[in-house]
Amino acid sequence: MAQTMVLAMTNQNVRRLIFIRSVGIYEALLRMFLVPYRSVSDVIEMSRLDYTVLRPTWFSDTDEMDYETTTKGEPEKGSVISKKSFAALIADNIDNPSKFFRRSIGVNKPSS
Repeated sequence: MAQTMVLAMTNQNVRRLIFIRSVGIYEALLRMFLVPYRSVSDVIEMSRLDYTVLRPTWFSDTDEMDYETTTKGEPEKGSVISKKSFAALIADNIDNPSKFFRRSIGVNKPSS
């Protein structure tokens, strides 16, 4: 499916992709249920698209704006992220596409 999506976007000259995956997809001992998530991320990262892969921790309904990010290769932090914080990160990424240009970003609430 990921290859078809990348091909369709490329054929239609659509360059920008913000894709949501899962925390834990880059761990050395990858859990079996995360293998498809990692495979899709690999396809996206090998493409020529202007992508940002977002890897949130577990979502909470907390009414707060508090998040931090990690990059691919850094240890992931935290255990939760509010939906409100995650939405703010996505909006920021839309407004500032170069901020996380062609990067995979983990996101969580600090000290969670």
